Formats: sequence, structure tokens, C-alpha cells
Amino acid sequence: MAAAPSSLDRLVEDRERARALYRRPAGLGALLLIAVLAVVSVIWGVNNPRSLPDVHGQITVHRTLSVAHPHDVGVLPVHQDQYQAMEESETVHVKAVTAHVTEDTANADITFSVCTMPYPRPASGPLPPLDELCTRVVPVKGVDLTIGPDSVQQLVMTVTAAQPGTVMVKGVDVTYSDGWRHGTQTTGQQVRLFFG
Repeated sequence: MAAAPSSLDRLVEDRERARALYRRPAGLGALLLIAVLAVVSVIWGVNNPRSLPDVHGQITVHRTLSVAHPHDVGVLPVHQDQYQAMEESETVHVKAVTAHVTEDTANADITFSVCTMPYPRPASGPLPPLDELCTRVVPVKGVDLTIGPDSVQQLVMTVTAAQPGTVMVKGVDVTYSDGWRHGTQTTGQQVRLFFG
């Protein structure tokens, strides 16, 4: 005949049953980690679109430009090869553009606009007068900008120096939305202008 369990044995059994009730199922920690990483990845993707090319190339205007006169520079498309690698053009809704100014001894005013050309043409670097190049010029804020191999639009940076000096811009920050994604991306080219 088996002996009746002692109160100590019952206490140990009750404790084991309680632990079993609160024990996590195997793999629950891994599932929670995967869920957290998925949420972070979606949030990052929504807030960090990559529709525009990265900063690539450098433009240096080796002639001295006139002070107090606006000078237009195409900052997109960056390089024709990058657009040829794109399968199709991409349209983004631009909210703002700011320049990464690393040197400004010319006390320059920098503004941005979008030039619509009559035909697809990569136009980066110093541009001819916009009224000759573009069929339409609009301020950049709130515009839909299409970039890519068949695009007729160009992001234009207009620089007006107040005094002789140098302006160096290392790319531009474009704040935009692309469908449900939105955020800011650094793109464009490095531009160095001399004013005298």
C-alpha cells in the first residue's frame, strides 16, 4: 500500500503545476522578436523611401559667375547611366528641398524649382536660361516630380550670390512621398560655383 503524499510532496506538486501554467511555450520569444523586427522594418520602410538616386558625381563650374545674377544648375538626373538602369520612371510628390551647403563665402540665396522640358533629356550641371530650356517652371514645393529614363522633368537649383566667393553644395535633401512611403532622402550631386 502506497503512503499518502506528505504536505511537503503536495506543496512541491502544486508549485510544479503553477510553474507549468506560467511557462512560456517554446519559441514564443523568437516569435515576439520576429514580430517586433517586422513592425520596425515596416515603419523604417514607410519613413525612409529610396525612390531617388543617391548623391553621385561632382559639378565644378570653372568660370567665374556674376554676382547678383541667378545661375541655374540641374541637380537631377544625377547620371544618365543610373537612369538607364531604371526599368521605368518614378514619380514622387515633393514637399521640400534643402541644399547641403558646406561652403558659402558668397552669401548665396539658394532656391529650387522643377523644369519641364519638351523631350526627355538628362540635364545636370549649369543650365541655359530656363525660359529657353523649359516649357514650364514651377516652385518645387507640392509638385509631382518624375525621374527616370523617359522623364521630361529636372530638379533645378538656382544660386544667386550676394558677393564674390565660393558656394559648395554636397547634395540636396528631398522630402517627399511615394505612395504610402514618405521621408527625406539625400540625392543630387556635389556642386561648386565661383562668383566674382
